[in-house]
Amino acid sequence: RPGRPKGSPRSSRPPTSRLPLPGGILGPDLIDKMTAQATEAGATFEYEEVHGIDTSTRPLRVAHGWDPEAPEWMTADTVIIATGAAAKRLDIPGTGDGPNGFWQRGVSACAVCDGAIMAKDTQSFVIGGGDAACEEALYLTKFASEVHLVVRRDALRASVVMANRVKDTPRSRSTGTPMSRKSRAET
Repeated sequence: RPGRPKGSPRSSRPPTSRLPLPGGILGPDLIDKMTAQATEAGATFEYEEVHGIDTSTRPLRVAHGWDPEAPEWMTADTVIIATGAAAKRLDIPGTGDGPNGFWQRGVSACAVCDGAIMAKDTQSFVIGGGDAACEEALYLTKFASEVHLVVRRDALRASVVMANRVKDTPRSRSTGTPMSRKSRAET
């Protein structure tokens, strides 16, 4: 779509430790390096909407372009489908959109996007136990008075590096407390 940014939520994140690189790497830098490496190996990139792929022939036929009713066609020996990522919204009453929901009014899916505004001097909660949840929680410690990482199990699923960072960071706590079934505001 016109105006749609390249990359994914990873492109606006703090450095990742999921790769064997000393000190981690920022999302935009990782994307640039991977693009440069693929280009050196002969890959070409097309940033357009794909409407379909005809796999009945070789080379593959790809329908693309801005108008799905009148697509252009290109051929390729290999197609890598990189659909990106989207926020996972929990089905908990009170966390949705609308007048009775707190989405973007205290409930968010992006600490980097909303943390400085929503979490400032608050007791904040991050739901999840993997590396992404740990990254969100660690980022929020810059703003929140305390960050609770709520996991469904009695232990984090995150890598040892991320789990240790959460454990060693002041103002962050990991708890196996069962997840909330309702979101509400206290005034």
